[in-house]
Amino acid sequence: MTDIEADELQSIIDDIRSTIVEAQFTARWVLVEGYHTIGKRLQGVKNKRQIIVTVTQQTGIKERNLYRAIQFYEMYPDLNKLPEGKNVSWHKICNEYLPEPKDKEPEPEPCTCPTCGASHRSAK
Repeated sequence: MTDIEADELQSIIDDIRSTIVEAQFTARWVLVEGYHTIGKRLQGVKNKRQIIVTVTQQTGIKERNLYRAIQFYEMYPDLNKLPEGKNVSWHKICNEYLPEPKDKEPEPEPCTCPTCGASHRSAK
């Protein structure tokens, strides 16, 4: 092994660091674009619930992420309008820019039975 001068070694380290930072940025953005595309594809389908269950079973993508992808596309049909531009991750989009997903039917409200006085779930 030959001796590397300190300046050359620092240059190599700086190049590697910037390469990793750029690769991580690119990977985060590609994931954002992917979920945007998924949301666009699922957004207008009929029988959405049934299709999402099947897609989850066939792909392993969680239902919650599929519903979030739909929300994401509906809120930001133009990716250029994201508040942070390309400097964002899927995690941040889900936690800071999207409302809670409406991926399940709401639980029925509990009510008190006038006959027995017990608490039951109302059937709507």
